[in-house]
Amino acid sequence: MFTKTHTSKINYFIIKTISIFIVFFITASLYSYTIKGIAVGAYDGDTIKVLVKNEKGNLKQYKVQLMGIDAPEKEQNYGFESRNHLLSLIGNKEITVKYEKKDTLGRILGKVYCNYEYINEKMIRNGYAWYSEKKYPASIILAIAQEHAQKSQSALWKQVEPIPPWNWKKVKKKNKQYILQNVINSTVKVITPKTVGTGFLISRNGEILTNYHVVANQKNIRVELKNGTTKNAIYYKTTKDSKKMDIVMLKIKGSYSNYLKLAKYEPKINDNIFVVGHPYGYDWTLSKGYVTGYQGTNPSNIQISANISPGNSGSAICNTKGEVVGIAKTIELNNIKFNIGYLVYDPTNVLYFGLSLNGIKSFLRNLSN
Repeated sequence: MFTKTHTSKINYFIIKTISIFIVFFITASLYSYTIKGIAVGAYDGDTIKVLVKNEKGNLKQYKVQLMGIDAPEKEQNYGFESRNHLLSLIGNKEITVKYEKKDTLGRILGKVYCNYEYINEKMIRNGYAWYSEKKYPASIILAIAQEHAQKSQSALWKQVEPIPPWNWKKVKKKNKQYILQNVINSTVKVITPKTVGTGFLISRNGEILTNYHVVANQKNIRVELKNGTTKNAIYYKTTKDSKKMDIVMLKIKGSYSNYLKLAKYEPKINDNIFVVGHPYGYDWTLSKGYVTGYQGTNPSNIQISANISPGNSGSAICNTKGEVVGIAKTIELNNIKFNIGYLVYDPTNVLYFGLSLNGIKSFLRNLSN
């Protein structure tokens, strides 16, 4: 005798089997194009890189978006896990993509199959993506897969209120608080036996930028995250100009969803900026201001009006988008003499400086050389 649970599972299996059969049966007539290749990477949980060899043996890479699904954005909860799950299903495996068109960005919108499995459906059923009716209206199989994931509380459905990526994008765009919170969560406290400073994560892999003078000649370096976790850090990468530029890269173990990106362009004078750091031991303190000038060359220093104090060394100077435009490093009192030979005077007798965006980019370029 079958219980309601058994009956429900049987019904789901029957519907799924029939639906997959129908999908395979009608694909040939509905979809005009097919490519076969190796899935060599994933941008996120719904977009992949496929390497295809043509008849002449030449290789071409395609960008394919899985039709009908919408995975969490990288910055969202389960964004990282979604991408990894997709790679576990198809990474470095032969796949088949059936499609009829490309989107406005030139990406193939298609159904992806691997080892006779419909990957679009499996990502939803396993709880690592949403069914997007906007992208693929009236798909019974994807709708059923999402209902199954919700009932099973799989992956992202374990959350109390999972936010679909299309809503999350709207919130992110409008919500300045998100930008500030990401900067705060990406900011770390750098602790040595002799100093306390600030740093900030610049990658998911635990890479941190801070001032050279904060960690110079120190072996026991610890990093405190916003959630209270403390990790041991290592001198990861330096250049011959690290001391002169006052910048160094540290590294901690682990994977991190919050990190800062560099801005594409240097801010203009009078553009708004803000800094988050640990002045005088006051943790994760916000200071706002604007760009007041640039001083020096190769690299230049960015001059700002935002107050920085001992403990702010190594703080990210961010634009209103939360992108890095500099790294705080010095406080100068009274008149300041530069090597280019002139004096700068600030009526308040205090000037605040950081290594400019171009200086940071120069440092990072030299690391890869």
